[in-house]
Amino acid sequence: MNPIWDIAYDRALEVVSKSIYCHEFEENISVLRKTHAEIEEANKMMDELIAHLDAQIAKQLQRQRSLID
Repeated sequence: MNPIWDIAYDRALEVVSKSIYCHEFEENISVLRKTHAEIEEANKMMDELIAHLDAQIAKQLQRQRSLID
């Protein structure tokens, strides 16, 4: 083969490889962003659940105290 074509072919492979890598990288970033958003939503829900349970525990303690008094 012609050395110029070899160089051009190698360069083309390099460009394609980088393009594929960039595409995969962008997909991975997208997945990570989605996962981060899902984790944030789960954290918010857990905070709400903890607040609800804290309120329920406080009510139960008040009921027990009122029964004792």
